[in-house]
Amino acid sequence: MSAGSATLRAHLTSIRKRLAAAGAVNAVQEARWLLCDGLRLTSAELLAHLEREVVLPEALEAGVRRREAGEPLQYVLGTADFWGRDFRVGPGVLVPRRDTEVLVRAALTSSRRTRPSRSWTGARAAPASPRRSSWSAPLARGILAERSPDALRWAAENLARWNLSSRARLLPTDAPEDIAVRGECDLLISNPPYIPRGAIPRLMREVRDHEPHLALDGGVDGMDCYRALLASAPAWLKPGAFVILETGESDQARAIRDAVERSPDRAFSFLQRIADDSAILRCVVLKYRG
Repeated sequence: MSAGSATLRAHLTSIRKRLAAAGAVNAVQEARWLLCDGLRLTSAELLAHLEREVVLPEALEAGVRRREAGEPLQYVLGTADFWGRDFRVGPGVLVPRRDTEVLVRAALTSSRRTRPSRSWTGARAAPASPRRSSWSAPLARGILAERSPDALRWAAENLARWNLSSRARLLPTDAPEDIAVRGECDLLISNPPYIPRGAIPRLMREVRDHEPHLALDGGVDGMDCYRALLASAPAWLKPGAFVILETGESDQARAIRDAVERSPDRAFSFLQRIADDSAILRCVVLKYRG
């Protein structure tokens, strides 16, 4: 990209070619997003003035270089769309994905059954998402537990952004058994690390090289966090509480069902497995017997 003046069309073409050469699958759209973000233009304004000559700011050039190096586009832009909202994201936090919207839908359905006063969920980047639902629960409160200080920081920023700080307690923790919550929760939601450790080197470079492995590595079989959660959850839950867990592309949903059904104490009943739009089993719903 030239540092001098050129038309928006020329800049758009240059950025697109650079991103495509770097391996970006959606180089055309990404080039538009980066150019619009860097110049504070809407997409309509960009397309309506393609022949306007401009000098690109150095911050935009730096953003293009970051994307060429494989950094997630959401990190470069500083936001990620999730459940119809823009959430602040950046290095150190897992980028929220549409996969997890299946988890949110299941949580909202379960919430209507329980009218919860409290729920517990992994913080990550999108703790405020359920607010978009038409269901209203002004007494609902969330306890958001997370190991990563970076994820907690981003969660706090997003809670403040959506005016939900008073309805959530951020809880730093190293392991589920450290969470000092006793019989308070109607709903447990978690999208834990579930990638088998040996599969991480085969992930897309945006994920493998830039997103936190703490949010990806689920142990040798990807099941470590599920086992820890199910062992500790009875201490947190009210009888009849729902447990909703995001699962990966392997047969983890079936493995969780088998673990629940074979458990000597039968603390949970298995209700359902839910697939995403690609027919991948993306989450499981359990109920605590109490």
